[in-house]
Amino acid sequence: MVENASLFLSYVELQDALRRVTHRPREEDLPLHLLALAAGGSGAITSFLLFVKVLFWIPKKRILIERYLQHAHRAR
Repeated sequence: MVENASLFLSYVELQDALRRVTHRPREEDLPLHLLALAAGGSGAITSFLLFVKVLFWIPKKRILIERYLQHAHRAR
């Protein structure tokens, strides 16, 4: 869910930033190469957020696995 939100939010914000940099009015559509640049940047931002999410997830998962293994070992 966060990934979808970051993807679309960053896409819109990057389009606005490109409009400001190229001095285009908001009503005017961006050319395809600038839309592709905004899409690529949005994908990069979302990939970074997923990377951070995984970094936080891995230690928690390892702790859960260790607890499960300890419990299974004691049950023997």
